[in-house]
Amino acid sequence: LAKLGFHRAHVISSRVPESCLLIILGLLFGGMLSVFYDDHCPQNQRCIDSSWKVFPKFTPQLFFLFLLPPIVLEAAYSLHNKHFSYNIRSILCLPVVGTIINFLLTG
Repeated sequence: LAKLGFHRAHVISSRVPESCLLIILGLLFGGMLSVFYDDHCPQNQRCIDSSWKVFPKFTPQLFFLFLLPPIVLEAAYSLHNKHFSYNIRSILCLPVVGTIINFLLTG
């Protein structure tokens, strides 16, 4: 629904990239869930068996395998060739400098 609303609202879509808007909406939704959803339980059988939980536990594997790829692919898909070629120096400078710093710090 957020993607449909994003494409209908030209005022927002001309100023904010879609991936940024979806990340902000996810943070807001996650914040509301953490406020209203109580994940703690007393020490009883329900705490040992995690099948009663409604939401999956947020793990690095969940993030890197399922949440990050759509964000990166959408951002890459919406990038125009003109903007990419205009910023190619800064795009290439960051990984080169980062790799050199990583090499020097980790040895």
